[in-house]
Amino acid sequence: MCTAVRFRFIQLLSCKKVSRRMFLNDSVVSWQDSVGLHIRLYTCDGTTVTEQKCESNGWSTGGFSQPGTASAATAWVDSNGQVHIRVYVCNGSVQEWCYDGPGPWSAGKKFPG
Repeated sequence: MCTAVRFRFIQLLSCKKVSRRMFLNDSVVSWQDSVGLHIRLYTCDGTTVTEQKCESNGWSTGGFSQPGTASAATAWVDSNGQVHIRVYVCNGSVQEWCYDGPGPWSAGKKFPG
């Protein structure tokens, strides 16, 4: 699995369609649990930040999509084994988006641009 994930990530990074500038606007988080390695890649096409996710069955489109021109992200697993993800999307101001386990994404704090 790790080799396949690493290979796919290298493929994404070397994609000819994606400009070098776009990579400066993208972010990635990962964590490992009893199921295996989980990777989330938040990419920006210039107007929208979307999530690509890698699980044991490979890469697929995730459930996160918000208007924005850049992102930063962090993730952690709490003492109960629950994953928490924060994605910070720049769109004039910086909007925090929160994922706290099963359930939808929710808007968090908004920071001035």
